[in-house]
This record gives sequence, C-alpha cells and structure tokens, in this order.
Amino acid sequence: MDFDIYHYTACGLDNVMLVDMPRLTGDDEDDTIIIANVNGLHRCIARGVIAETGRLTPQEIKFLRTWAGRTQEEFATLMDVTRATVNRWEKGVTAIHRNADLLIRQMVAEKLGETMSFSTAAEKAASPVGEKAYRIDASDPKNYRPKVA
Repeated sequence: MDFDIYHYTACGLDNVMLVDMPRLTGDDEDDTIIIANVNGLHRCIARGVIAETGRLTPQEIKFLRTWAGRTQEEFATLMDVTRATVNRWEKGVTAIHRNADLLIRQMVAEKLGETMSFSTAAEKAASPVGEKAYRIDASDPKNYRPKVA
C-alpha cells in the first residue's frame, strides 16, 4: 500500500511532498515511514529547486548550500560576498540579489553534472519569489523524479 502524499520536511524545506511513497504496516496496523535513498531524494529536490521560476527563498538557499556541502564561509567566498550576507539571505533578512541567485543555480547544476545556460538561469532568477511546491514521485526510491500533474 502507498501513501497518497507525505509532507517531507527533513530537508529544511516546508514545501516538499512525496507522492505514492511505499509504506510498511506492522502487526499493530501502524504505518512506518522509511525514506530510502535520501541522497537521491535530495538530489531530485535540488534539481527541482533550480528549475523553478522565481527568486530563491531563504530556505532554498540554505538547502542548496548544505546540499552542495558548503559552509556559509565557503559559499560566501564563491559568491564574492561576506558570510554575514549569506546568513542574512538564509534568515530572510536580506533578499538575495538576482546575480547571486543565478550563480547558485549554475553552481548546483554543475554539481548535478548538468548544464544550465546563463540565459536560462537569468530567466529563472528574474521573477520575484513566489509560492512553490515540490512534488516528488517516491514510488521508486531508487529513481526519485518530479511528479507531473
């Protein structure tokens, strides 16, 4: 049996939904959630975040930075800003500049082994922050992929 939708927040994002996720039912009829292949799941989420149109949110910036294995200091050096600036982006105190958003998207695409053209990244980063929802098909944990409506 599968869950219709599981709200996944362990990645630090509030808007990730796992769809058709397998579940285990014990003798007491309680369901158990097991997130298999977390690295693959987070990779799929990272791909979804950079593909979305709209400026990166504070949560998305932090997720992408940590997924990329960077400290705030390392990230700041790559972005040519101070660590305090990265901290303010992640806390939502200061909005991220469009150029920094663009660089983050291209850095993450590179880490994913993909390419994102400058014009594509710029187009994605041009829009203001909007409501985003990431729906992930979790029916096959070896192959997480975006769930299309």
